[in-house]
Amino acid sequence: MSEAFIYEAFSESQDPNYRKMAASDAGCPPHVLAKLAQDEDHEVRNLVAANPSTPPEWLLYLAMDQDPFVRAFVAENPSAPAEALEILLNDPSPIVRSNLALNPKLPVEFFHVLSQDPSPWVREDVALSPRTPLDCLETLARDPKSEVAYWANLRLKRLRGGA
Repeated sequence: MSEAFIYEAFSESQDPNYRKMAASDAGCPPHVLAKLAQDEDHEVRNLVAANPSTPPEWLLYLAMDQDPFVRAFVAENPSAPAEALEILLNDPSPIVRSNLALNPKLPVEFFHVLSQDPSPWVREDVALSPRTPLDCLETLARDPKSEVAYWANLRLKRLRGGA
């Protein structure tokens, strides 16, 4: 019995726990992940969206999911294509935009947009990201929200050789 057969069987199970196991496994074949990306259970779609083995075209599909948590997992996925990240940059949900700052492959220019976000939670995550450019940190260090300014100033201090 091939491994692909097992993933296929799990993806067709009525028990969502089996579908979740397949969706979360980095070894799951792309065609099975594509099927699971269309699952009715948002928790299954969350796991597909978080899986770095999910094909880019399906991450783009999930970037437009109705569930903000599915989109948030795509935002954080290092395999998400640039087109998906661009869509998510303007997402109405702050949790989605916040998770973009956690993506290790987020284009640097996106940090400039996110550092001006109306949500203080998004700006705080930008301040905490190790990839945030210096000029964004300098702007965030003067943020009206004290938590954002605190983290930006702490990051600046560390970058400049302070404690």
